[in-house]
Amino acid sequence: PQKWSHPAEMVNDAERLAAVRATGLLASPSEEAFDRLTKLATRITGAPVSFFSVIDADHDFFKSCYGAPEPVATARRVTGRSFCHFTVLGTAPLLVSDARTDERYKELPSVKQLGVVAYLGIPLHLASGHALGSFCVVDFQTRTWDPEQVEILAEFAKSTLREVELRIARADEHTMKDRLTSQIRDPLTALHLHTDLIEDAVDLDQVRTHVSRMRDSLHRIESFVVRVLGVGSGERVG
Repeated sequence: PQKWSHPAEMVNDAERLAAVRATGLLASPSEEAFDRLTKLATRITGAPVSFFSVIDADHDFFKSCYGAPEPVATARRVTGRSFCHFTVLGTAPLLVSDARTDERYKELPSVKQLGVVAYLGIPLHLASGHALGSFCVVDFQTRTWDPEQVEILAEFAKSTLREVELRIARADEHTMKDRLTSQIRDPLTALHLHTDLIEDAVDLDQVRTHVSRMRDSLHRIESFVVRVLGVGSGERVG
């Protein structure tokens, strides 16, 4: 994971923001795959609220939230500095028993405005190392988080990341298929075009021109086969 000395550096990091936005999670609808995990997190830990947060430049978006009070439940986002910003600065869980007495957190909007007292969060880092957000639970009263709760929440965080990475892999696969399709379709289209033009050619020079361009298209197709299928130049495919 990337290393920052202060949450502001992490939040505004251009590479991190690009990686987060590429996931397609920001401003997306809630989904059962993630809602099931946040719901289980509240039941098992006994905390009233749980979140899967994604950190954008100017707000934290809750891809999933369970038990959140209004207006957060509807808006699914908060602005300003948050516990999650501190969580992703490292790789270890962040445990806060009473934020009201902790100089690092007592002025956070979630503490001052929403009344959050206790927090337990697991950092979520993409396979690329970029900070995505956190999987967390909060309480409105003092809590001492025990090791078993931390371990369980860490497992939920791993499940969340696996789902996110699977979606990224699927998106990359579709992008690759589109790129490969374009690389083979374009020279084939050119072949068909010049084949038709040869039939209408009125002299040998025109025929030579179209044949030369057909040969270029064939070279492009051959290059594609060599690169993608691993078939050497001059070998037969199939």
